[in-house]
Amino acid sequence: EDEEEKDGSFGPFPVPQYELNPLTIHGQRSEGEDRINHGLLLLDLLRNYTCTRTQDGGSIPVQIEEWVYDERSNMQEAYSKRQSCPSEESNTNKYLKIAGYLPAGNDLVNPLGLLSLQDSMKWCDETPKCTGFTFENGSDKFYFKSNFQARHVNVDNSWTSYVRRSMPSHCSSTEYNNNNSPQRQQQEDYYAPQKYQVKVLRREPLVIVVPNFLTEEDCNALIDAGGSEEKMGAAHEAGGPSSYRKSYSSNINIDYDNRTSVLTRISEKQYALVRDLTGYDVHGNLGQEPLNAVLYKNIGDEYRPHCDGPCNGGLYPHGSRLATSIVYCRTADGGSGQTSFTRSGMMVSPKQYDFLLFAYRYENFTMDNGYTEHSGCPISGGKKWIGTQWYREGVEDDISWNIIDDIHDM
Repeated sequence: EDEEEKDGSFGPFPVPQYELNPLTIHGQRSEGEDRINHGLLLLDLLRNYTCTRTQDGGSIPVQIEEWVYDERSNMQEAYSKRQSCPSEESNTNKYLKIAGYLPAGNDLVNPLGLLSLQDSMKWCDETPKCTGFTFENGSDKFYFKSNFQARHVNVDNSWTSYVRRSMPSHCSSTEYNNNNSPQRQQQEDYYAPQKYQVKVLRREPLVIVVPNFLTEEDCNALIDAGGSEEKMGAAHEAGGPSSYRKSYSSNINIDYDNRTSVLTRISEKQYALVRDLTGYDVHGNLGQEPLNAVLYKNIGDEYRPHCDGPCNGGLYPHGSRLATSIVYCRTADGGSGQTSFTRSGMMVSPKQYDFLLFAYRYENFTMDNGYTEHSGCPISGGKKWIGTQWYREGVEDDISWNIIDDIHDM
């Protein structure tokens, strides 16, 4: 410390300005883009160095806990929630409430004049052409619309829109009652409650690893569902193959109505673990993103540092990603292909069948500001196959993740 110079240098070696928690290097170049790029370059060099540490076993857990998974109870509860039908006594859950306004056009004339919110829902529900209504906050004038969906809402916090939800087909048939009857539930074969070890690498924002979360049978089913290596598409960006992400991927869509499917059981177990450990209200449904199968097969294949969701410390955008999990069905040779958290000094050296979870929304609904920036280190041999699941709150079958993203991009 005695040798530190006034300009921030240490002896003959220049030390750029930096901040910890999370690590941010500002660089020493001129203001503007060059300064930012210089800091990013130094962070990248640091990441590359940590990726060469293939034999240290990764970060040491701060605590080891136990999690018990009761498949029968969870699967039946999840299915009942997903198959629930809007109540005839209440109009509220027949509508999606969105902050924003429906655009001009396709207006319906309301002959009753000014209405309350509940009466507006009732009138729209009784009018076949009505697909929703919109109003300026604080106003008692409602604009009723036809031929509009949730994706048409223009985001504006001074307006509110209610869009009619699509009625699930099973709500008008006896099929659901037969499929979810007590007799059917008793006939289905579930695993006995299972205990899992949970290695907590960091409490906040949460990072955990669960060894042996999957079995060989589970991984074989996932790999088969992901398709052959030849059919998995190479990562692309504007202009051609991506230089930032060298890998191959495909999407796996889960049939949540098929409770005996290996894929459904895997997914439901993942969602149950995330709910229990984070408190997030996340559930497997058609509104969530599909499970993303990713293959790294060539020496040097990697994914450069990135965030999966907003990591600027701002407020949580409703419906956005708030957690990520990775299951490792194949691991690369020599300990390569680790998952590094580039700005918080953490490294996960996965073993086959491990489950990694990291969350990036705090209890006060603000987002992480860089702790969960991560990367997939280059593989030095063999192949690495992972299944990535991103989790969102506020998505449903009829207001899916891509509709949410379209709304946020408006």
